[in-house]
Amino acid sequence: MRGLIAFGLLAVAAIAASVWLAEHPGLVVIDWLGWQLSTSVGIAVLALVVLLGLGILLYRIWQAVMGAPGRLSQSAKLRREHRGYEAVTRSFAAVASGDAEEAERWARKAGELLGDQPLARMVMAEAAEAGEDRVRAARHYRALLEAPETRLYALRGLTRLALEAGEQEAAQDFMRQAYDLKPDTPWVLDRLFQLSESSGDFAAAEKALKEARRRRAMTREEAKRKQAVLRQAKAQALAAEGKASEARRAASDALSDEPGLVPALALKARLERDAGDTRRAAATLEKGWARAPHPQLAALYRSLRADEDPLARVKRIEKLTAKHPGHPESEIALAEAYLEAKLFGEARRHLTAAKALGETPSQRGCRLMAEIEEREHADRAAAAEWLRKAEGAEPDATWICRQCGTQADDWSAHCPNCQAFDSLEWRSPRRVARTLPVAAAPAAGGATDAEVEVVEPELVPEPEAPKRAG
Repeated sequence: MRGLIAFGLLAVAAIAASVWLAEHPGLVVIDWLGWQLSTSVGIAVLALVVLLGLGILLYRIWQAVMGAPGRLSQSAKLRREHRGYEAVTRSFAAVASGDAEEAERWARKAGELLGDQPLARMVMAEAAEAGEDRVRAARHYRALLEAPETRLYALRGLTRLALEAGEQEAAQDFMRQAYDLKPDTPWVLDRLFQLSESSGDFAAAEKALKEARRRRAMTREEAKRKQAVLRQAKAQALAAEGKASEARRAASDALSDEPGLVPALALKARLERDAGDTRRAAATLEKGWARAPHPQLAALYRSLRADEDPLARVKRIEKLTAKHPGHPESEIALAEAYLEAKLFGEARRHLTAAKALGETPSQRGCRLMAEIEEREHADRAAAAEWLRKAEGAEPDATWICRQCGTQADDWSAHCPNCQAFDSLEWRSPRRVARTLPVAAAPAAGGATDAEVEVVEPELVPEPEAPKRAG
């Protein structure tokens, strides 16, 4: 639109100039070196315009000829860069798909085409790491430290390599540099926390958590949960060193953040019991039962008075379970107490209320029923039948890592297999069905094979967290 307006204005100006020249005729005389040239003003103006146009045309031709080598060079450079970026894309795609050899091949190509550009260094570092060539990967990451725009990326890569090599102190040093560079980056704060807590530096870990919360890198609930687990890990470490009073305070701190943290409840109650303060231990367990009924808490509660009369124990267990009535663990705790007191009818009733004997009985429920049959009626056949049912029953709950599926007898802040933080949860192992060929009864057409489904309690690990996450 603007071009059309400009053309219109030029046309109007040209017409106006032509009209003015026609109304004011004149003569132009040029006398030069004995030659004399005379013409009208209009012709002179026209000649001047033509000469000016020819001059501009010749200048453009000269400019095009002189600039041709540069343009050809620039075009070649652009084509080279295009091929280099394509190689970068292919290398990153190969890294993501797990093809280390292909990633390395395209990374070398990118390096040849792009030279020492940071992007080429990045893809070569990623490809080297994918191919487990940590020395070369570290060399590329260190080169990337020089560029401000890739320094944080390089520190993250070097931290990862240091952790894989077991160099905890080096990893912490890289993360401190990353924190100085970008203190509000969520992954930096999270990794600082992980490194500090895994090395046993609980004070530094708590400081990292507070900083993450202050900078809104994690929610308040997430920060409180991590702090509770961290404090419980500290309490366990202190208890292992024989520092009972300090361990008890640390467990109390953990419970202030997460009142239903069963390992903290159990540790605090055990330390109070061992110190002779059974009244306080009972209060701790009763308060904890109201939030999180658990067999470990029930066992500790029974141990507070190991030599008491079975009927007196029933009364105490009734007091405990009244904090969370109707919960399966409450019903099973009552069933165990009534069984010990030889009140077999009540034991059966509470097992039924716990839904431990229904269509999907639990192994614990079946074992208790076997004991009831044995002690009440001395019926070994019935007891054996319940024990047989236990083999195919719902597996008992235990501590299981949600990251790798590893089963642990006791809780800890880290999975004993994959070392994931706060990954152990109390639940029943998943069950899988396996199909086994067996010989079927002979039919009219002869012997055939049949398939029988055998259901066994078995761990089914959940997908493992990406190795290089963070």
